[in-house]
Amino acid sequence: PSQIIRLLENKTEKLREILPALIAKQSIKDRQEAQVYEGLAGFKTMNYALLEGGCQGDEFLFFAANAPNLYDYPDAVEFYSDLEKEVSRRGLRHRGIAPKDMEWRFERRDKKKIYFVDFPTIYNTAICGNRIGIVSWGERIVSFLIESAQLAQNYTDYFESIWKTQKTGKGR
Repeated sequence: PSQIIRLLENKTEKLREILPALIAKQSIKDRQEAQVYEGLAGFKTMNYALLEGGCQGDEFLFFAANAPNLYDYPDAVEFYSDLEKEVSRRGLRHRGIAPKDMEWRFERRDKKKIYFVDFPTIYNTAICGNRIGIVSWGERIVSFLIESAQLAQNYTDYFESIWKTQKTGKGR
């Protein structure tokens, strides 16, 4: 019996030592944060931070938007091609949904992973892990990075509902 008490005391002490680290990991997983980025440099920084939310094998999902002034920013258009390469380099799988009238803008991209739809999509939004990136193309570029497992799951569910409809042919 005394051995059992000593064994339990040792286990309790070890648990007390690792408990703060376990609590910290739990709070990171449940973290809810938002950040705002401005300008082209901020847009690029936000996208790289978005990718940090994913692990190899995760998906990078995106909704493209037919923003009329996107082509006022040729560096941003070129960056999207570079971003797709970075997504692949990191071992992330990617799929996207875009308006049909944008299909010509994806000439140099893998269109097998993009569904083009006849209805409006949410505005220029991407999901990777527990992070969501949203970009507003206006007089200036404003980008938002949201870290929220719950919100990321909501956006993913919406993406998947459209993807499934398109895949089964009901939306085509």
